[in-house]
Amino acid sequence: MTTMIETCRIPPPQGAAAELFLSLSFFDMMWLHFNTTRRLIFYSHTCSEAEFSNNIVPNLKHSLSLTLKHYLPVAGNLLYPLDTDASKPVFRYISVDSVSLTIAVSGLDFDELVANHARESDQFYDLLPRTPKVADVENYQIAPLAWAMINKSGDDEVFVSQNGESLPFFERPIGKESSRLNGIFWDVMKKIPFQPAATHPLPTNRVRASFILRQSDIKNLKNLIFSARPNMDRVSTFVVAAAYVWTTLAKSLGPAGDEDEVFIFGADARGRRNAMFDPPLAVNYFGNCLDGRVVRVEHRKLAAEDGFVAAAVAVAGEMKAKIYDGDEFLISPENLLTEMEKYKDMRALGITGSPKLDFTEADFGWGEAEKVEFLSLDGAGYLMSLFNSRNGDLAVGMSLSKEEMEAFASMFATGLYM
Repeated sequence: MTTMIETCRIPPPQGAAAELFLSLSFFDMMWLHFNTTRRLIFYSHTCSEAEFSNNIVPNLKHSLSLTLKHYLPVAGNLLYPLDTDASKPVFRYISVDSVSLTIAVSGLDFDELVANHARESDQFYDLLPRTPKVADVENYQIAPLAWAMINKSGDDEVFVSQNGESLPFFERPIGKESSRLNGIFWDVMKKIPFQPAATHPLPTNRVRASFILRQSDIKNLKNLIFSARPNMDRVSTFVVAAAYVWTTLAKSLGPAGDEDEVFIFGADARGRRNAMFDPPLAVNYFGNCLDGRVVRVEHRKLAAEDGFVAAAVAVAGEMKAKIYDGDEFLISPENLLTEMEKYKDMRALGITGSPKLDFTEADFGWGEAEKVEFLSLDGAGYLMSLFNSRNGDLAVGMSLSKEEMEAFASMFATGLYM
């Protein structure tokens, strides 16, 4: 299905820093045993084979090298200690490091890949190179946007001039209890066997589809919330999308009794007032800095006629109390370790992606992306992706069994027109 043309190593350009060592904070340690965010970005660009080989590929190599000059850890490696009692992991870049770039030709149907209707998930893995876990830019998501800008302009001068004050900031954060928290998280994570290679869950036995929430849909859903709860002072688009998908999934999966269901999401600490770092983390901080939040609602409430409002109130309430309130945000993050253990047997929905970071705008010179697909959705459990679509709409990505997807799709469409 896919023909490999070339696999090569791309280093940062001459003149880049000779080395860089980054210790892992407790934010980073939380993700040591998670697979990376497998993301595919699709572009529609017609060209000849000669143009592809003689222009596009050399430009991609050159611009990737220039991008790595500003994002050295992407080319580096995670050094995991043999003696986990004596030392902690560290991220290291040295001048001989590089990233792997694979050039290939696929026989898959492009229109089918970027469609919104349900498609077999397995075919997308034919487009995914098998890279080490640490080679992915999962937590350094701005790097693809930088690569696109540099590729389009031909050098990094425009990128630097437009982002001079927001180039990656590598210094590790030191908060009120950083040392204690680093120890707590490492004591937990070091007990889990480390698997350096990302795994592909084939066969997935799933289909994937995208569902569009238009601006008019979001407005109508917000009005529904305010009609039921006129005293609510803030309902974000994120709350609307999360609550609608959560309740739709709960209803479409069928009865789960009276037990609780949970919605899990992350809050970015960059630039946000919090209880740990004063001043807050820099907006250009390079690394993980997500605080995990968990919302818990009884299934019978989610599945009720007013389940959407109940879910929205719960998610908005958690955000107001634990995120928007800077005195509460990042208080006792170690509690997440025990909380997640409590929720492991409950039906849960997680979320990846954010409309605030729009990968469709990553223009390599071929225009905006046609589609973004998160292959991470194919893992165990239930996970949704949320990203911008065309015309200011939102796209929700889901990966479910064929039967689950049919039920979810029907209920998603019906709910918007009730």
